[in-house]
Amino acid sequence: MGKDWTKEELQQASKAMMASGQMGYEEFCEMLADGAFDSENLEVAAETSDTEVHS
Repeated sequence: MGKDWTKEELQQASKAMMASGQMGYEEFCEMLADGAFDSENLEVAAETSDTEVHS
């Protein structure tokens, strides 16, 4: 089920994500626009997966 987030909700969620060591919403959008998640960049994603923060 989806949810339409308000701008304030996105900002709060982004701050909480960054506080826990994850990328924030703005950073995710920038990386998405830069093509970081395109299938051609799978090698880069594999290289950076070792630095992910898991809880």
